[in-house]
Amino acid sequence: MRIVIIGGSGHVGTYLVPRLVAAGHAVIAISRGQREPYHPHAAWQSVLQIVADRDAEEAAGAFGQRVRDLIAAGRRTEERGTARRRHT
Repeated sequence: MRIVIIGGSGHVGTYLVPRLVAAGHAVIAISRGQREPYHPHAAWQSVLQIVADRDAEEAAGAFGQRVRDLIAAGRRTEERGTARRRHT
């Protein structure tokens, strides 16, 4: 299952993301900046990390759609049987 976590590198995400990856999920972590998780873990190498200005995107009415698009793109990728990981 593809899971999008908003605030993925924060306190909860630091612990949750490695567990989700270990359970076999494809994880996308959205955060406000490019900071490292509190505790390094090898699982982060397989996580798609997205940096977003949530306030600006919310003001433009685009944040929710961006999250939906990330989820939908994952579904299309999974249907084709290919996995892509990128960092932006």
